[in-house]
Amino acid sequence: MKAGYRKIWGVFILSVIVYGIIAAVFTSTVHIDVDEELYTALARTFHYQGRFGTGDDILNYSCVLYSMLISLAYYFYEPDRILFLMRLIGVISMCSAVFPIWLLAKKVLKDDREAFIISLFTMILPYMFDTSYLMQEVLSYPLFLWAVYFLYSTHETYSFSQVILSAVFSALCFFTKTYLFFIPVVVNLHDIYIAVKNREIKKFLHRSGLYDGVYLATAAAVYGFIWIANGTAGGSNHYARQFSHLFPVSIQTVVMGIAACILYLSFFIINMGIIPAASVLFNRKKLQGAVRWLGDFCLFSCAFLVIEIVFMVVLTEEGVDTLPHKFLFRYFQVLVPPYIILFMKLKKEWQFLRGKAVRTTAAITLLIAIMYFWYMKGNTRQSIIDGHLFLLIENITKYVFPYADVIIMVFFGILTGGILWSGIKKVQSPVPALVRTAWTGIVLMWVRSCFQLPFYTNVIAEGKVIQEDSIKIAEYLNREGYEFIYYIDSEDKEDYYLQNFYGYVRQQYQVVDVQELEKMSVNEERKTAYLTAAGSVDSLKGFEEIRLDTERIAVYRRTSFDYRG
Repeated sequence: MKAGYRKIWGVFILSVIVYGIIAAVFTSTVHIDVDEELYTALARTFHYQGRFGTGDDILNYSCVLYSMLISLAYYFYEPDRILFLMRLIGVISMCSAVFPIWLLAKKVLKDDREAFIISLFTMILPYMFDTSYLMQEVLSYPLFLWAVYFLYSTHETYSFSQVILSAVFSALCFFTKTYLFFIPVVVNLHDIYIAVKNREIKKFLHRSGLYDGVYLATAAAVYGFIWIANGTAGGSNHYARQFSHLFPVSIQTVVMGIAACILYLSFFIINMGIIPAASVLFNRKKLQGAVRWLGDFCLFSCAFLVIEIVFMVVLTEEGVDTLPHKFLFRYFQVLVPPYIILFMKLKKEWQFLRGKAVRTTAAITLLIAIMYFWYMKGNTRQSIIDGHLFLLIENITKYVFPYADVIIMVFFGILTGGILWSGIKKVQSPVPALVRTAWTGIVLMWVRSCFQLPFYTNVIAEGKVIQEDSIKIAEYLNREGYEFIYYIDSEDKEDYYLQNFYGYVRQQYQVVDVQELEKMSVNEERKTAYLTAAGSVDSLKGFEEIRLDTERIAVYRRTSFDYRG
């Protein structure tokens, strides 16, 4: 094995060990209802019943590949290790992204040393902590980067096999995360533009026809598998229902959509790094051949993603009467490695620092950020994995001192201005300053995440106590042969995380309230347990509590089938 391959395998193995240890520290899950709970439910039903569903319901849902992957953990099921096994599968999956990153960097940079450094750098980026959550990103991340690698290869040296592989991975991306349907859209629009511009219609038809044909064939195969597994029409995506909430479209929808797009683009540039982002944007024309294609793909993908997220997620979830309270940067993380590679490719092109474009970009984006944070007055709510930098800023603002977010943006402006000034005046090369700043910032963020994220999961979200209760409950239910679970919702926000028991049990379950319980059929053919927050249903008649020495979650069994409340 060549030295380069040994090194990159070493990075992969070391990353798996480090993030595996970190994953072992995490206890319960934190993304309930439509995220971790859904993916775990799909994995459970696929493993035990060969279908995709939640509770007794078959679910028409296309993004099943991640759930199929973590369903492997059920082959080694034990209540006290099931979540760790699922996380470990995610760790291996997401860390495997180092291979397409390395291969892509080698092709673009033509420098093995720089390719290795970039590969190592991407393994300590804060979003790598996604490996500790049961989220689809741990699979979509490497799949996307493999798709980009093979797409790049087809533009560098056309190959029949590479076109096929690029199409297959592009299709698999869609069945992991719905929003990644932008890949074939961007690829085809760009190819059409180039074909018309260079009058290469025949070449376009040959390559795009093969790519689109294989993409559709792969999609049809996966849809067919879902249809066979569920025995019904399989694979509608949930974003379609969300998108319908936009209609009828009003002037307010358009205005707030444009405002949200401007905010998202500005914060993406800040989160990515103003100078690296500007480097790719303003030096695009200096790129040649396949590298030019990669630059175009990244820029067009970013623009498409902003529009897609704003109109299909932000406006449908937060409404059209307010600015976004959080920013879903985890959707953009797939673009970070290609951007870093392109920035390194352009590291010698620093004349652009002397132009007004990058200074204007820096000034506008930071001014927008300052105005946004000033307007929101600390009323933001970043998700634990959606934006690590902005979550840190939010916590400092809420728990340390007000308007810290505004002050931090001003500091970023001063720092960026200093680097730009050094480049303009040629006091020194700005590259070392950028590299030192990037490495220092990323390492500090990484260390912070090692403490903040487990603390949030284990303490704030009561992960430790939930895990202890859930393991006791799961062991009892398995020992006594229970087949189904009803969780009685107490409608108390403080009890929200108690529903995390689902991650430890193998039985199917359904969340109900007391009113629903009253209407349920009294003829139970399967052995059923009833879970709820301890002390929340003391007046429930016809039920007996099972004493399991649990702290927060109580377990009941039905003693009377003539329940009338």
